[in-house]
Amino acid sequence: MLQDEQDRTLRITTLGRFQVACGGRLLSEESKRASKVWELFQYLVTHRGLDIPIDTLIDNLWEEAEPDNPRRALRNLVYRLRQILHPDDAPESAYVVLSRGFYQFNTSVSYWLDTEELEQLTTQVKRLSTVERLENIDLHRRCLSLYKGEYLPGQIYTDWVLPVRNYYRRLYLEIFLDYVTLLKMKDDLAELAAACEQALQVEPLEESIHLEFIDCLLRKGKTKQAQAQYNYASSLFYREMGVKPSPHMVEAYRRITLQNGSSSQTFIQDQLGQPESNGSYACEPDLFRIICKFEKQRLRPQGANMFIANLQLNLDKDERTEKSAAILSDILGETLRQGDTFCHWKPNEFLLLLPVPDEKRVEAIIKRITELYARQCHAKDQPLDSWYQSLHLVKEL
Repeated sequence: MLQDEQDRTLRITTLGRFQVACGGRLLSEESKRASKVWELFQYLVTHRGLDIPIDTLIDNLWEEAEPDNPRRALRNLVYRLRQILHPDDAPESAYVVLSRGFYQFNTSVSYWLDTEELEQLTTQVKRLSTVERLENIDLHRRCLSLYKGEYLPGQIYTDWVLPVRNYYRRLYLEIFLDYVTLLKMKDDLAELAAACEQALQVEPLEESIHLEFIDCLLRKGKTKQAQAQYNYASSLFYREMGVKPSPHMVEAYRRITLQNGSSSQTFIQDQLGQPESNGSYACEPDLFRIICKFEKQRLRPQGANMFIANLQLNLDKDERTEKSAAILSDILGETLRQGDTFCHWKPNEFLLLLPVPDEKRVEAIIKRITELYARQCHAKDQPLDSWYQSLHLVKEL
C-alpha cells in the first residue's frame, strides 16, 4: 500500500529546470511537444490553493493572441493535461479540478514540489535562534541544495513568472548569507569556499556571493586566487550587464592590494583589461583562461554553449608579426560585439570566446574578421589561419 502511494506521488521540479515525474516516469520528457499544456500546469502549480477564473487563465496563457475559441482551447488543454498526468483518475483524485467555474491544482492529492519544501525548511530555519541554527546547520544545506537555479527557467518572457522567480531567488540568497554567517562563526573556511563556489554555479551575477568568496580567499591567505576571482567577477558584470565595479567591489580590490603588499595606485580597469568601444572585452591570457573556466562550469548545468575560436598569423616572428597583430587586434575590437571576449594569446595568436549558439554563427564571425584582415594586409603574404571548438570540448587552455 505504501509503495503504491509512493508510486502515485507526482514529483514536480521547478528550480533550475522544469520536470514532472510519477512512478519513475518523466512525464514532462515524454510530452516535450505539449508546451502549452505544461505552461497551463506551471500556472496552476504556481498559484496552487487559489481559485483561478477561466478568463485569467486565458489571458495568461495567450498573452499575445487568443485562439478563435479560447474557452474550448482551454478545455482541450485541461483534458490533454489530465491524460498526461493520469488518464484513469477519478474526478476526486485528479490533479486539475474545475469547481464553480474556477480551475485549481488539487493540493489534496499526493505530490512533492521543490519550492514548497524550500519554503517549509526556510520557515524552520527562521524560527531558530542563532545557537539552534549552529546546532542544526544541516537545515541550511538542505535549503541550498534545493535551489538549482531560477524558477521555471524556460519561461523567459512570461510576465506572471517574474515576481515568483524573484521571490525564490531572494529566499535563496537570504539562506545563503545566513549560512555564510554561521560558517564564519565556526571558522569553517573550507566549507565556506565550497558553498560560495556552489552558489556561483546557480547565481553567477550575484555580487554578494563573489564578495563573500573573495573575503574567504583572503582570510585563507590565497591572495592570487582572490585577485583572479575579482578579475573574473568584474569582467563578467561588465560583459553581461555593462556595469563597472561597484563601491563594494572597489573595496574588495583595495583589500586584495593591501594584502598583496602593493602600494601602487593601479587603476582597476588596468587590472581587468580594456572594454572596446562596441562592448567586446579585451583581456590578458591569464584572465581569459579564468573566464573560460568559470563560463564552462556555469554553462554545464544549463546545457548552453559557447565557442573558442583561434586566429593565427602564419608569419615568422619579425616586425611584420607585430604590425599585423596590432591590425588584427584593432579589427577584433571593432568587429566583435558586447559579450564577446578576446585576448592576444601568443605573439602570432588570438583567442576569442564567443557566446553564440551554433557553429554557423562562429563561421560567420571568423569569415567577417578574415575578410577585414585581408583588406588591410596582403592576404597571400600574410595569411590568417583559424579553427574553433565548443567550449564544452576544451580540456585546458
